[in-house]
Amino acid sequence: MKSEICIGMAGAGRATELHINALRRFTGIRLRFKKILARRKEQLIAAQKKYGFEEITFDFNDLLNDSDIDVIDICTPPYLHADMAEKAMLAGKHVICEKPLSGYFGIDGDKYPIGDNVSKRVMYLKMLESIRRLRSVIKKTGKKFMYAENFVYAPSVVKAAEIITKKKSRILYAKGEESLKGSSSPVAGEWDKTGGGTFIRTGAHPLSAILWLKQQEALAQDKEIKVKSVMADMCRITTALSEYEHRHIAARPIDVEDCGTVILSFTDSSPGRLLSLPTPSLAAAGIILSFIATTPPYFAI
Repeated sequence: MKSEICIGMAGAGRATELHINALRRFTGIRLRFKKILARRKEQLIAAQKKYGFEEITFDFNDLLNDSDIDVIDICTPPYLHADMAEKAMLAGKHVICEKPLSGYFGIDGDKYPIGDNVSKRVMYLKMLESIRRLRSVIKKTGKKFMYAENFVYAPSVVKAAEIITKKKSRILYAKGEESLKGSSSPVAGEWDKTGGGTFIRTGAHPLSAILWLKQQEALAQDKEIKVKSVMADMCRITTALSEYEHRHIAARPIDVEDCGTVILSFTDSSPGRLLSLPTPSLAAAGIILSFIATTPPYFAI
């Protein structure tokens, strides 16, 4: 095993901060922060100073061609994720990729804004092509692909999984919600940059937790539990706000949803409810996850 892992970072925004903090706290091996990539010089210089990267660059090829770099950590806007991940693995690098992994970001001939003018079915099928292509690259290169959706490691979720496992509980009902006032990303409201709105950005957190807990239940019960059906309602609710009303809500959707509700049902007949909202007026900014199980305790996270 190597005594040191050399990191190349693509992106210098909020996700980069989260990834650096996690790497420093939990890696358990000495890290070398070699190169960091972004588009804006002032952002790069600030990130270099804050995180201790040796070099800055505006060219992704500098990360690909650096023989010292073992892992490329991708924290760019979502429309760049799949392409960067593919190029990195083909260049012999392991990859950490911020969520969402991929999506539909438009092709030549699409009418702008694509979120309002391109069929969601078309988007879904094209996104599946992207995922399958990336899966083939992972298999071909044998490089580690690490997807950075880490809510399943939150202490409260881990504790819930532990209770389900030890008590062999069944989850009868689960409800998740995340409410935020908006995103720190300047492109969060544009489908061709993000591949969707609040649900893909924030709803993914309670969604991943509920799916993970149902997986733990299935293991404890020694049976298979799958998602049987999905119903969803996505909408934009902040576009009618005045500038004064926007003082507490930063969401500025162009062609993405800023409110989403999803209802899952599972093959064991248990329901799940997921709600993703942009406004802190409905809940304190953060995540709420609650479920009812066949054995106590019955609790909210």
